Amino acid sequence: INFVFDKDVRADARVTVFLRGVTLDEALRVILGTQQLDRKLLNDSSVLIFPATAAKQREHQELITRTLYLTNADVKQVQAMVRTIAKVRDIHIDERLNLLILRDTPEVVRFVEKLIASVDLPEPEVMLEVEVMELATDQVDALGLQWPDTVNYGLPAPGGGLATGQVFLGQRDQFRYSIANPAVVATLRGTAGNSNILANPKIRVRNRDKAKVHIGQKLPVFTTTTNFGGSTSVAASVSYLDIGLKLDVEPSIQLDNDVVIKVGLEVSNLIRQVTGPGGTTAYEIGTRNTSTTLRLADGETQVLAGLINDEDRKSAVGIPGLSRLPVLGRLFGTQTDTRNKTEVVLLITPRVVRNLAVPDASLTRLAGGTDASPGAFSTLLRRDARLGVGPATGAAVPAPASSAAPSPELATLKLDVTPQVGPGGTVAVTLKNESALSIKGELEFDASRLQVSLNQPGLTPGRVPFELPPRGDKVL
Repeated sequence: INFVFDKDVRADARVTVFLRGVTLDEALRVILGTQQLDRKLLNDSSVLIFPATAAKQREHQELITRTLYLTNADVKQVQAMVRTIAKVRDIHIDERLNLLILRDTPEVVRFVEKLIASVDLPEPEVMLEVEVMELATDQVDALGLQWPDTVNYGLPAPGGGLATGQVFLGQRDQFRYSIANPAVVATLRGTAGNSNILANPKIRVRNRDKAKVHIGQKLPVFTTTTNFGGSTSVAASVSYLDIGLKLDVEPSIQLDNDVVIKVGLEVSNLIRQVTGPGGTTAYEIGTRNTSTTLRLADGETQVLAGLINDEDRKSAVGIPGLSRLPVLGRLFGTQTDTRNKTEVVLLITPRVVRNLAVPDASLTRLAGGTDASPGAFSTLLRRDARLGVGPATGAAVPAPASSAAPSPELATLKLDVTPQVGPGGTVAVTLKNESALSIKGELEFDASRLQVSLNQPGLTPGRVPFELPPRGDKVL
């Protein structure tokens, strides 16, 4: 190994170390860390040593520019996360292409790639199967005798009827009584009806998004505006009023496949039409509202009922006093009984289409480096490593005794895979080089079931090449 020293590195600096069971990479990290020095790899056999100061790091540390395309995550939220956690130097976003461009050291860029891989995940979706039924029954019964409501007493006219104008009281012996014909009308009428209105919409909604369903009609409402400046002009505009059934839902999909749903239901109907000033038209609307929050399992059906409108009316037309008798009243008038009843029943069933594919713990637990160097390699040594570093002046510190013989260096590659991914999801494979050796190879997979998310020209189907530096890692 060739060492090249910066001109500001002290030539008289001395350090005494005892090392056992450590690699050259670990030994360099310990020596440089205790002497406030840093390093830069020039090639496979040359290392540049320079003081670990801010000015020297700006002079010697090489920066790279990386363009990252986001598939699912919001680029503004990712920008805020990267600035807060990774503290990148230069960053730019393009909302149109949903991409992020950053410029920093290779360690920071690698750290940012891992962060984005842990948050750029497809959003959960749920299919809501909704059944809305409006059950309506109406019954009208009219029974009784309709008597004349007027009795006439006066002088008959020659052509029939009563004479008009003034008559002499001396002719009162010719006065006659008369009533409308027919004298008595018997009413026997009964009507009954049943109606069922059924709607069965199916809505596919993203997590925490709102969906609306309107089943009904739009009533036009006209508004007129009169302008009296100069010549009088009248302008009319029309707006529409929604009546019928309105359903608002907002699902929130949990990791255990339960779905929390905010439900708002409104049922409205037209009562009557009202004519306003200037011939304008308005409507009197009757409404029934309900809102609730449910937590349902995948495929569980919940029934919401109880929105009942029960109307019972009784009216009597006949001889005053006699027509209101309990039983005999129907002989002196006509009694009408009206019964209208409507009920709205809502059935809602969530079916999770895609839930959040939680990455493996190895992908969500990342080494963040130090506050001065985010994303830097960890300074932890292997468990069997033994070392001692003496001060620059004074006796050296002996290394702890160990009876075990130093083990030969082995190339150790650790592979972590996302444990569970649904159809259409992304499988993340993390390769970690836990040795001081460089590793180069290919990752083989079943090309009939998986495909590379970013197609690269020249790749062999079912194989992805990789190359890892010492203590490095990579996410595929």
